[in-house]
Amino acid sequence: VKVKLTLYMITSALSQLNRCRNPKMVDWTKNQPDRIYQWTVQEGGPAAYLRIKAGKTKSGRGVYKRKSPFVHMLFPDIKSAFMVLTNQAPLVEAVAKGFVVTEGAMEYSKDIGGFMQTIEAMLK
Repeated sequence: VKVKLTLYMITSALSQLNRCRNPKMVDWTKNQPDRIYQWTVQEGGPAAYLRIKAGKTKSGRGVYKRKSPFVHMLFPDIKSAFMVLTNQAPLVEAVAKGFVVTEGAMEYSKDIGGFMQTIEAMLK
């Protein structure tokens, strides 16, 4: 349940960061075509997504089915997802240990990771 709630919170917070007019987020989203950023725990685990289109964002639960993700962060299991999403495993280490696999546009996955860190800093 913790991982599911965390995924939902992250995608909702990313969308709200844009809606609250965070200058960096607004600038990053404004020229993007219709793109899906997907987080999925494999083997039928929880999933959530962020849809970005021309400066607008929408978070959602589950797997987005209308198109393939532009960036897809895949976790092999709940434990790995929990370790990565709660920063108990640094991202470089998590990738090396197979806790997370990122498919798609790597430069944009770094950007979304930076916005996730922005949200984390706001919560401290």
